[in-house]
Amino acid sequence: MKFNIIFVLSFVLLLLFVNLINSQEEVTYEFNDTEENFGSLIGEGIENNQVFGKNVLLKKGETNEIIFTRGDSYLNIDGNLFENIESSAGGANAFLKLNEEGEITNADLTASDDASFVFDERKIEVKKGTRMIYNNGFLNVWGQESDEIKLSDKVVNNDGVSFENEHKITLLNNDRISIIDGKNVIYNSVYGEYKIHGNNFKLDDLTISGNPGFSNEADVFIVKEGYVLGQLTVGLKDGISFSTGSLAENNLLISESGGGLDKYNNLVVLGDKTLKAEGRGFDMTFLEDNPYVEIEEGDNFRIKSIRDLNVGLRSYYNDFSLELENRKVPRMILGGTAAVTQGKKSILIENERVYSSNFGGDYMTIPVELLVKDLNTDKYSDKKYLISNSNEISVVPFEQETDFIDERYADSFTGLRNLAGVFYLFD
Repeated sequence: MKFNIIFVLSFVLLLLFVNLINSQEEVTYEFNDTEENFGSLIGEGIENNQVFGKNVLLKKGETNEIIFTRGDSYLNIDGNLFENIESSAGGANAFLKLNEEGEITNADLTASDDASFVFDERKIEVKKGTRMIYNNGFLNVWGQESDEIKLSDKVVNNDGVSFENEHKITLLNNDRISIIDGKNVIYNSVYGEYKIHGNNFKLDDLTISGNPGFSNEADVFIVKEGYVLGQLTVGLKDGISFSTGSLAENNLLISESGGGLDKYNNLVVLGDKTLKAEGRGFDMTFLEDNPYVEIEEGDNFRIKSIRDLNVGLRSYYNDFSLELENRKVPRMILGGTAAVTQGKKSILIENERVYSSNFGGDYMTIPVELLVKDLNTDKYSDKKYLISNSNEISVVPFEQETDFIDERYADSFTGLRNLAGVFYLFD
């Protein structure tokens, strides 16, 4: 019994000793009024002059927490300067946390003036009053409507440090956006740089929002080939509205580059006179200011991916391809399965067969020359379809020049009920 009591007392004393040591682990250093180097306090492999600052407080414990104590506080971490920071905002002290390698792991900063900061080797330029909360690759940013945020990549070479590949974000409301580093993006093997998450903002000349009725938030990936819209995202660029489906495989690349795009399943290439698209699970709506087809006021021209409900979820949509060439009468080449809505008329292209349905009404629609091709063989049908601006369709031999006075098919129909409507069949 005596031995047991001694053992218990020894164990309790050991715990008290460990707690005492732990309570003494956090040490506070103050660097006031004059600039001081303190890199060696952060980690063993860091030179003393790699971290320096003025009017900051270092709490060294399990992490290195650096608190900005005054309005003129500043901190330099390996050449990256943090200044113009409110010492406290919303009742919280401004701070950065560094690991033993001198890398930022956490931060809560509010800009006291227009300022720039570097996180994850990426510079962010913000307006006065912008708040940023950073946590291991995730940067949440709060600003005011119409504020601009600039992002650029830090590049270090023999000539020194430069910042390249600038992108501009314009906030279209007072909501938060998130900037997520590529290593934290699930699909970074394909979309490898970083992602912007939010709702109702502009990225360069691409306006981003959630898909109405499905999601209030949207994702866009910044990649070297252009931009990738995430699922349930709407993007507006060059007078064309792009809308993606609900699966990750419906993510859509929007690019102005014609090469090196093999790793993308869904893509749209915006050329000077020709638009090319291929994939599944996304729609395109052409607005009045697009450069490819002339749209009358109040008219509409939409190309829609079609769901295939007869197969499993992973193949929820059928594949299609599109080429749209800007000519006097625009030429549209469609392959696979897709629907085209023009005014009050809809056309379904399904594996080289063309179906049409007139919904009635007196809306005009743009004239289009439609060619159909086989996705597997890349060969064209021996017919082409001329869709007039009076909702009429002519079917003529492939070699014939565009003309809108040839024999027109009557509105007798073959009953294909595929798009919640009845379509007239041309073959």
